Amino acid sequence: MVESQELRCERLQLFYQVVRVIVIQKTLNMLSSFAKLKQLLKRFFSIFFFFC
Repeated sequence: MVESQELRCERLQLFYQVVRVIVIQKTLNMLSSFAKLKQLLKRFFSIFFFFC
């Protein structure tokens, strides 16, 4: 079965949209994890310096 150029182009665009959404989700998850880690370190160091 031979695909038309137009159908191939549409599939490629859909693929790129899916990849873009996945990349955005992963980036947001990393930023969220980084923010949580930053908050945890902030709490740890504030407690640590409180006892010093």
